[in-house]
Amino acid sequence: MGFHRKWFRWRAVRDDSGYEVAFVGMDRRARKVKYSDGKRSITVAGEPVKVSEKRWGLHFALQDRYLGKWDDGSETTHEERETVRNRFRGALEYMRVRYTLDSK
Repeated sequence: MGFHRKWFRWRAVRDDSGYEVAFVGMDRRARKVKYSDGKRSITVAGEPVKVSEKRWGLHFALQDRYLGKWDDGSETTHEERETVRNRFRGALEYMRVRYTLDSK
């Protein structure tokens, strides 16, 4: 996996197999993260949450209802949703982002 850095923080991970997970901006209360695989992408929001007594991280809801469509509106298959979840989790761990997931 390769990476890009900006302001000394991890911002994106690009894998040699062609997918990328990148922080792409902020909403009113959340950080937006985009998974891209070729020309298709899914954007999810991570809300701040306390992951331990003294540490904060991000909470991502990766249930089927949030991963059911690509950003262009086309439907995702069950296999695609599982692939996105696994790659998303791996990228966050690689970037050392503290997180919690709702995945089912």
